[in-house]
Amino acid sequence: MGVVGALAASAIGVILLICTLVAANQTAVPVFDREARKEWTRFRIVGIAVLTVALAVLSFAAFWVATFPYRSHLSWIIGYVCVFLIGGSVGAAELVSRYRDRPTRALLTAPAIFYISLNAFGSVAALALIYVFRGKLGFTSESSDDWVNTDINLVSAVLLAGFSSLVFFRSSVFKFRAGDSDFPIGPSIVLDALLGAADRAVDRVMAEPRATFVNNLMSDIAFDKAVSMLPALCIALMQNLSSDESQRIGGVVNRLKSDTVTPNRIKTLNLGLELLTVVGETVLATAVAGLGPDLKDSTAKLIKEVTDVMANVSFERARRTLPLYCFALWTNDVPAEAQQKLMLDLKAMSELSELADEYKSLLLGIRLARMTDGDTLRKAVHDLGAAIKAAPSGP
Repeated sequence: MGVVGALAASAIGVILLICTLVAANQTAVPVFDREARKEWTRFRIVGIAVLTVALAVLSFAAFWVATFPYRSHLSWIIGYVCVFLIGGSVGAAELVSRYRDRPTRALLTAPAIFYISLNAFGSVAALALIYVFRGKLGFTSESSDDWVNTDINLVSAVLLAGFSSLVFFRSSVFKFRAGDSDFPIGPSIVLDALLGAADRAVDRVMAEPRATFVNNLMSDIAFDKAVSMLPALCIALMQNLSSDESQRIGGVVNRLKSDTVTPNRIKTLNLGLELLTVVGETVLATAVAGLGPDLKDSTAKLIKEVTDVMANVSFERARRTLPLYCFALWTNDVPAEAQQKLMLDLKAMSELSELADEYKSLLLGIRLARMTDGDTLRKAVHDLGAAIKAAPSGP
């Protein structure tokens, strides 16, 4: 097999490697995403995992075939692989530092793979340039242009290419100041632009699962309760949280407390997103579960329960019997004045023809739940049964 065959095998290996990364990304979804895990069957998870392993083996085999003509230069092949891994590791570390809540998911996105590959191939190119200019860099003898002390020089070249190229691509000759921003002039301007583009692309990919997780976790949480208890517990659960990160959380808490314009519901979600960025999903979910009812929004919980209980209740059928039965079941006495006022309000409400019957039933349930409790209302609706149920709608 000649050079053409080696290039063809290399191309096949790259394609198979990309397919392997895509399959690995799909395999990681049920592992790192609780919501997605519910929709995955065990057969599907095992099937994609087996496909990932198979693609990885085929990719390795393709690269092994591609290196056949150059098997005598196995040490150089290993050197290029090491340089590739060094450059890729640095690119991965940059992205991990930006997405500490779910670093694995961030690294498996297409923009992240592109940026990691760019860093990796940059180091490979540096090693190739070192070989081209080996004479000027002192990797040859004075009498010959051949590479000498292969093993020692190759290790030195790998370290030089792996780390000096990273320094070169992140260096700048000087910085140009425009307004309040500093713009580096030098090789770093290219890498910074690519990192910014990859960062935004990864951020867009990560936005949907982050929003879904926080919305599900913080949906019934009261902001006034969460802002005073949840950050402190999250910080206490983390053993190695830096002082800068603790101060960041404190600054977010103070800013949200002083915000009198944003609705509490939005501030609760913002608090959850900020904590998620610092402590991650597992710690945040553990803290919310640990505090439990202490964080719950009693009003939101009450409305949700009443909506379920009063879903098929007719207001006109229930307004006379349901209140009396709830008061009879309630262990405490309800003042006669409160009962009389409720009956008068319900009578006035029944005369409002512009209000839908479902809305009137919901208001009736909320009033009774506040005067007694949710369990009493649920039992009363269950006991009265068909007597207060709404008539079925026509076809």
